[in-house]
Amino acid sequence: MTTIGLPYLGLLAFVFLLSASQAVLLSFLMPRVSSWLFLPVFTFVTMYFSLIMFNMMGYVIYQNHHLLGVQVKTKTNRGVRAGNNMVVDNDETDSYADLIASGQIDKALDIAYEEQRIDPENVAAHDRYHKLLLISDRKERLLSHARRYLALLLNKNLSTEAIGVYRVMREQDPAFEPEIPAHLLRLAEAARKNRDFKLAMSLIKGFDKRFPRNAEIPNVYFFAAEMLCENMRQDATARQILTKLLERYPEHPVKDKARQLLNAIEKMATPSSSTRN
Repeated sequence: MTTIGLPYLGLLAFVFLLSASQAVLLSFLMPRVSSWLFLPVFTFVTMYFSLIMFNMMGYVIYQNHHLLGVQVKTKTNRGVRAGNNMVVDNDETDSYADLIASGQIDKALDIAYEEQRIDPENVAAHDRYHKLLLISDRKERLLSHARRYLALLLNKNLSTEAIGVYRVMREQDPAFEPEIPAHLLRLAEAARKNRDFKLAMSLIKGFDKRFPRNAEIPNVYFFAAEMLCENMRQDATARQILTKLLERYPEHPVKDKARQLLNAIEKMATPSSSTRN
């Protein structure tokens, strides 16, 4: 009751109405049937209304299964799960292909939308819906869903897939940004891991000016300085960023790592005594 909330009260009201309707129908029928028909009629009416109630309760559970922790059998979970990904069976893939081939893109979109709605943690369901939106002309729906899909991929540590979605969406809309500003840093970390340093820097460029009160600013500073030093050989710029970080955020937890990196850069910049001699 607590999990479902107000819809549970609606279910309760309909169950009471059905119970009252059953009683009214029986009171109407019983005086009008022969004694030998009494039991069959009573059983039929009782079972009929009971089945309606059970189906109604079952549908409410189905609608809220993701909140109740109940597994349901749908097209989205008949595949084989590999890690965080869902490998879709061939029958399901073929059904979408048939719909697209016959020009029923709207129907395919409706089915894919419903699948990702009832199973919001299913990466494969979101991927199908995302790809269908890409080949349709639903740009607003595409942008809205892509932000949710991107957040899901990052939350499941599917960084390579997240970078792929980000690249595609930037081609669709150069102004596309993740739903949460902190996800820019997550994407930049993934880009750095893939050795795409240019993309990584572009993701966090101007982060402090675009989101001046964001809690991730010190971490963005340190990430940028570390990458400039270790991957791009720009120690002078890295030193400036680290100095700014330590001046503006002297109590932030990242300060120790920032100070260590700054000391390492300064040591590398200072020639040893043997070199001077």
